Amino acid sequence: GMVDLGTLGGFWSAAIAVNASGQVVGTTLTAAPQNRAFSWTQAEGMVELGTLGGKTGTASDINDAGQVIGSSTNADEHFHATLWNPAGDDTTPPKIDVPSGLTADATGPAGAAVTYMVTAADETDPKPTVLCNPPSGSTFPIGTTTVNCTAKDASGNQSTASFTVRVKGGQEQLQDLLHFVDSQKLGNGTSLHDKLVRALTLLAQGDVAGTCDTLNSFLASVRAQIGKSLPPAQAAALAANALQIENVIGC
Repeated sequence: GMVDLGTLGGFWSAAIAVNASGQVVGTTLTAAPQNRAFSWTQAEGMVELGTLGGKTGTASDINDAGQVIGSSTNADEHFHATLWNPAGDDTTPPKIDVPSGLTADATGPAGAAVTYMVTAADETDPKPTVLCNPPSGSTFPIGTTTVNCTAKDASGNQSTASFTVRVKGGQEQLQDLLHFVDSQKLGNGTSLHDKLVRALTLLAQGDVAGTCDTLNSFLASVRAQIGKSLPPAQAAALAANALQIENVIGC
C-alpha cells in the first residue's frame, strides 16, 4: 500500500527512484525552506544527503549498491553534477609512514643508490598501493633530494607524505674521516691527521689532482702502519673510506 515517506520539515517531498533494496531517493523541502536530496529506508526513515556547500540538492537516481546521482549547488550556488556514496563506503585515506630523513655517503660522482621503506595502512584495504618519486633504489645525487610519496586505497582515497635523502659528497666524507681519525687517535703521531687536513684544504680550493695525491699519500701511510699503530681491521676501513672518496671526487 501507500506509505507516507514524510519530509525534512517542509511541506512537500517527491520520490524519484528506488533500488532493489527498497531504498528511495528524491527531493524534499526543509524547514529553512530549501530543496534537499534525501534517502529513505524503512529502517532509518528520511535522511538528508547533503550538498556541495550550497543550499540546494536534488537526487535523480540510485543503483543497487546505494550510490545516488543528482545535482547540488556549491558554495557559489552553482549547480554541479553530484554522486553520493553510501554512508558505509570507505572515505578514510590510508595512513602513510615515511622515514624521518636519510643520509648516505656518495659512492661515485653520480651519488649513491639509496633504498628505503615506506608503508601504508588502511581501515578497509589490506594492501593500499604506495608510489614514491624518486623510487627506492634510485641513484640520488650529491646534496639533498625530497622524496614525495602517495598512498592510495581501493576506494580511491589517498594521502601524501615526503622526506629527504641527503647524500654526502667528497668534502663531507673527508671531514667525517678526519673526525674519526682524531676521535680514535689513529696512526703514528699526527701523520694521518695532517694528510687529511691538507686534502680538505686542497679540495676546498678546487685542486682535485692535489687532493688525489694527498689521499694516495694517506693510503700509503695507512698501509705502512698495518700491524703497528693500526690494527688490520681499522687500516682496512680507513683505506676503504679513502678509496671511496677518491672515486667520488674523480681521482
